[in-house]
Amino acid sequence: RRAYIREDLVVQEWTARGTHHGTMTRSGIEVQPTGKTVEYRGMDVIPVRDGLVARKDVYSDSITMLRQLGLTAI
Repeated sequence: RRAYIREDLVVQEWTARGTHHGTMTRSGIEVQPTGKTVEYRGMDVIPVRDGLVARKDVYSDSITMLRQLGLTAI
């Protein structure tokens, strides 16, 4: 959706969309395919050191995804 770029940092906002066709593992729990479609948002924070990616931290709205799959009562 958006990207913020500096010399030492990149932040990307994104939206993921898809259909749950394969087995998914979350917190050690295996979830069989539901066939349901999901859409949720997330963000990548990417520090840059000496012109190279130092790491990539991914933050996503997993609760929204789990709700859409019918896997949480929240």
